[in-house]
Parts: sequence; C-alpha cells; structure tokens
Amino acid sequence: MVKNIKEAAPLLAYYFIDEDINASLFEANKRMTDRWAHRLGLFRKYIGVLHDSPIIESEIADTKFYLVLNDFETHLFACTVAAKNHDAVDHDRLVFPLRFDFETTRVVFHLVDAEGDLPIIAPTAVNTYLAGQIVSVDHDEMEIALLVSKEGADDGPYETILILMRVKELGVTEYQDQAWLDLFDETYKGCYAYFKEQRSKGRYLSDQSQCRALYEEYSATHNRGLTQSHTSPNEE
Repeated sequence: MVKNIKEAAPLLAYYFIDEDINASLFEANKRMTDRWAHRLGLFRKYIGVLHDSPIIESEIADTKFYLVLNDFETHLFACTVAAKNHDAVDHDRLVFPLRFDFETTRVVFHLVDAEGDLPIIAPTAVNTYLAGQIVSVDHDEMEIALLVSKEGADDGPYETILILMRVKELGVTEYQDQAWLDLFDETYKGCYAYFKEQRSKGRYLSDQSQCRALYEEYSATHNRGLTQSHTSPNEE
C-alpha cells in the first residue's frame, strides 16, 4: 500500500517535501503523456494549469466521479480585463466552468500530512483544486492523482487531500468560451483569443501580475482595439 506522496504522485510531492524533484521524473512523465495523448484527450491540456481553481460541484458514485471547476486562470484574466476597462462586472458572475468526468474502477481519498504521508479517509466534499498528475497510462486504465483542499472545521486550517483514481475513460467539457460570451458579449473577443493562444503554448497565467502583463502586451501590440478579433483578415 502506498504510504507517501513521493511514491503515489512524485511530481506533486514538492508541495510537502522540502527537496528538489529530479528533473528526469518530469521528462519521463511528459514522454508518457505525449505517447498517450489520444487516451488523455483534453485532460492533458489542463493537468498543469488549474491551481487554486474553486470546485463548484463534485459527485462520486460506484463507477463515476466528476468535478466541475471554476477555471482560475480564465477567472483571473476576466478580472484583469474588467478592471482595466472599468467594466463593473459582478465578481460572483466571473465563473468559467470546466467539467471532468471519470469512469473509474477505484477512487481512494488520502489525507496528506506535513511529511507527505497518506492515511486513507472516507470520500469527502472538497473545495479547491491544487494540482494533478497522470501517474500511469495503458490501453486499459489510467492512474490519476488529484491534489485538492478542503476547508477546515470552524474556520480551522485547510486539509490537503490526494485523490488517487484508476480510470477507464475520462471526458472534459469546456464551458469557458460560452461563459465569457455570456458575460462580455463580443467586447473583448480579441484579447480573450490571445489569452487562449498564449495559454495553449504553456504560458503561466495563474497569477494576477502575469494576467496584467498579458493584457498590456496585447493592448500594446494590437492597435485595432480590444473589441476586434486577434486574427487578421488574411488569417481567417
């Protein structure tokens, strides 16, 4: 039985273990996820970019487990765009849902202690997505680790939880584009397209200062205005 996060999900261990993770582990994991990209689908796109995303909804059943997140990077960028343009959008409306569906053969919740040890706990409601790792993949199953947090009782400290799953199939449903359109209509179409383009290239955008830098970069280089598409007429 796995007893420490260094064994269960070594790429997530840096949250708890004060030591460097061998770069070869990251390289090997990337080779694996590249090889099995057809199995992982859109999930591979999101595995490293959802830190601090609030969990809006979740449910676990015999062979099904799903999570709905508020995509934090898109939320941050929307906050930036609204602030820069003095657009008085209700903050509670800045919700950009992203849904993960897992067809599972096993789901186990572990509390993660300060040393990274993993006592098993009963499945519980969780509040925030922190990180994830695709641990292994083959033709039959994927092993996936999700690091999440749960609000402490009586305003106590958050508990960190590692969810280990064996997954037969997974699906991702993206609602962010529609949520952006519902919120802003066509007003910031161009800078949103630029945000998605940069994100797809792996640019780190889980920080307000990085979102501001991206917005200012777009504003400085696209003199046709924020309401127009980033794509030039010749590219369409």
